[in-house]
Amino acid sequence: MKRYMNLHLVDAELDSFGDLWVNGEGKIERIVLRPETRSVVGTADFDGWGLTCMPSFIDLHGHFREPGQEQKETIQSGIQAAVKGGYGLVVAMANTAPICDQPKWIIMNQEKAAKFKQAELLQVSAVTKGFGEEPVDYETMRPHTRYFSNDGKPIEDAKIMVQALLDSQRYDFLVMVHQEPEEEMIRRDLLLAEAVGGNLHICHVSTERSVALIREAKGRGVQVSCEVTPHHLYRANDAYRVNPPFGEELDRQALLAGLLDGTIDCVATDHAPHTEADKEAGSPGITGYDAAFSLVRTAMPTASLREISRWMSANPAKILGVERMAKEGKLEVGMEANLVILKPDEKRVLDVFYSKSENTPFLGDHVIGKIEQTIRKGARIDENA
Repeated sequence: MKRYMNLHLVDAELDSFGDLWVNGEGKIERIVLRPETRSVVGTADFDGWGLTCMPSFIDLHGHFREPGQEQKETIQSGIQAAVKGGYGLVVAMANTAPICDQPKWIIMNQEKAAKFKQAELLQVSAVTKGFGEEPVDYETMRPHTRYFSNDGKPIEDAKIMVQALLDSQRYDFLVMVHQEPEEEMIRRDLLLAEAVGGNLHICHVSTERSVALIREAKGRGVQVSCEVTPHHLYRANDAYRVNPPFGEELDRQALLAGLLDGTIDCVATDHAPHTEADKEAGSPGITGYDAAFSLVRTAMPTASLREISRWMSANPAKILGVERMAKEGKLEVGMEANLVILKPDEKRVLDVFYSKSENTPFLGDHVIGKIEQTIRKGARIDENA
């Protein structure tokens, strides 16, 4: 039994001071809430005085580049960056080389990630074979993943989109869409979801109009979830190439408001590592894990830590599905001890990135928030990252 004492304990519902016990199975055994006074620490395994403990973060949207583009990132280096950023679970998109459109690629990447015993990786399947015009066999793929996306390429054919939405109900999976042009295609997908149902998740919302479309659709009862990236919350009017591009300040303010009013469900990094040569050639993308919490904290200094925990832990777990909700996103007795220990108000300079690639315009920025430890099933996982 490990005892973590004198911590500021925060999740989407909790904001208190106290102690936390983790049993030998890596689950939270006991939580004691008490006044914020430092207790005797002789029996503690960890004295957290001055630190905050939250559920470790969950990222719905990352690019790990393996197989085929290991010069940009590997599963190992991507996971190392993730755990340094406080992430205990990450979702890897399918636009690798070859594209993850067969069970063997899903199995290979998830087994490879498991060997590192750090963050858990859930591999996404493509919606269509080779990102072409023929849908994958959802029934065959479904035992290996619950997540399907052609992220990096729009699903232009409405018939393919309708079939994906219908099959997402039949086989219980999530359709995660990257659509361009953003507003036009989001409008189409919302109308399709309204007509036929399905489990629709919209990736990296970036404009004021997109937020308005989703807000209106949710108001009509359309079942849809969506995400925003830390970098779109943090900065506007930047020429650095990302996809979707940085918007105007009006767009950024709409994204902030959308998070606060629940239109946008969660924050997801869209971690997209590239080599220097790639960026010089115009490849869009930004490394996302290392600085994610700090960018959100800096962009939204008046947001509560409970709200940030909802956007970065509880709501992503909910979107991932019932199985994940039973393990992730809460500080609660019986849950797995998947934790991040941090200093949420510490000022720092973004000067170190742990990804294999350092494609970011934020090096040298002054931000708020520092990750101290990431814990998975009761064991610290960031020390060797």
